[in-house]
Amino acid sequence: MMRVIKNNTVALMILTFVLNVVSFGKNLVIAYFYGTNTEYDVFVLAQFIPLLISGLIMGSLQGALIPIIISGKDKYGELEMLKIYKSISLLVALSVTVIAIAFSICSYQLLKAIPIGFEGEHFLLLVSLSSVLIFVLILNCIVVLLRNLYNAKHQFILPTFSTMFGYVASILYIAIDPGKDMYTLCFSLLFGTAVEAMIQIVFLRRSGIVLPKGYRFKNPDVKRALLLTIPLMLSATFGLASPMIGQILASNLYEGAVSSLNYAEKLDSMLRQIFIVTISNTMLSSFTTWVSRGDIKTLKEKVNDIFALYGMILLPLAVYIVHFSPYIVKLLFERGEFTSVSTRYTSSVWGIYSLGLFSFLCGMILARIYNALQDAKYQVLVSLIGLFTNIGSSLVFMKHYGHNGIALGTVLTSGVTTVLLYYFMTKKIGSILTRRTLIVLMKVFATNGLLFGLVYLLKRLFIPSGMLAEFIWIVISFMFLTAAASVLYKWLGLNPTLATRRVWSERLRREA
Repeated sequence: MMRVIKNNTVALMILTFVLNVVSFGKNLVIAYFYGTNTEYDVFVLAQFIPLLISGLIMGSLQGALIPIIISGKDKYGELEMLKIYKSISLLVALSVTVIAIAFSICSYQLLKAIPIGFEGEHFLLLVSLSSVLIFVLILNCIVVLLRNLYNAKHQFILPTFSTMFGYVASILYIAIDPGKDMYTLCFSLLFGTAVEAMIQIVFLRRSGIVLPKGYRFKNPDVKRALLLTIPLMLSATFGLASPMIGQILASNLYEGAVSSLNYAEKLDSMLRQIFIVTISNTMLSSFTTWVSRGDIKTLKEKVNDIFALYGMILLPLAVYIVHFSPYIVKLLFERGEFTSVSTRYTSSVWGIYSLGLFSFLCGMILARIYNALQDAKYQVLVSLIGLFTNIGSSLVFMKHYGHNGIALGTVLTSGVTTVLLYYFMTKKIGSILTRRTLIVLMKVFATNGLLFGLVYLLKRLFIPSGMLAEFIWIVISFMFLTAAASVLYKWLGLNPTLATRRVWSERLRREA
């Protein structure tokens, strides 16, 4: 099994990297044409209710249905399980369609009830854009339901390809459309998501996924799946509401606050997709298998190995981003409508977001364990606590640091929720982190604290000027930081290569 996971994850990480390059290209195109003006602020906020509901569906369906599909194959057989899944999918799709239509009708009243900072024509634009974007929800639902079928069979590659082609289609739509207003961005999202769904539908049979005729609405697992989805959706609501609240708060600040948060989140999301989402998604089926076998010991070992390895990777990456985000954002974005002010706003937020990469990884892995255990009550509780923590901390920090304070509140909330998820998990399966892992993490944090100081001194000695000099400076600094981290890790007895083997191997053939 671990060999399958290893091959899938390595291939998925490569494809996810390519996917994020394509997605990043789309963001560069958007930044060039729209920058951080108020109209783009409106568009960013208009996405959030549709994306919030889509996120609820995506997270809860994956968390609830994949474990049920895997366990249901042994219980009912594959054909019967697919009929059950079809029944659940039809009910979900109908519900989503009703939600989309209802929101489209009542969007003005709903948005008016939210303390958004836009007024007059900007508020009317928000209502209009939201009414169009809500129909992305239906297409996203179809994409997620199809992707679950692929993921349950450990076929992660084709869904990633379909998403990539969807991004390309969206970019082409923006490039071809002569108007290039906010509606261009709306319809580009609809077009790209439709392409993604069509590709997954076309390749179902070629991937060995044949949906049988008939439904099983009365099967008890249909009810169980829907009941499990409800607390997961509540948990996801509280979690996904946090960035939406940040955008709403930012809309009451200055021009560019909303869009700079959005650009920074896209940059941070690219790293999260490559390093975090891939490992968490591919491990979900394995966690489910180990839980069903009662093999909690192996599950804990893998969690320790993942935390140790990714701590060695993500913390130096955070150090680098904190120091060099202004140069990177300037090099990538600063042209067209994206000004030096946009660079300053975006880079400062990205640096803050990067501080939460490791805690985000830990939280995602712990959430997957809860999914495997099919227990969502603690996730709901923690998400509720996180929601109030995020609101309170963002309001306090925003008064002193503007939109940067909203990012600080998000990072603080990520740390708090991760600690709480871990605490409640120990109540269910006992202590997870071993003494060895804690020592490794202490060494990793100490190493990166030293690296932070070294890079700070290096920046004091030399500041480049000119685009070419800044590019060379970025590359050389990354190489220096990587080499310095490797030397310090080795000096402290840390071995990233061995840690990689521990993540992907059930047994080690040699010890450190």
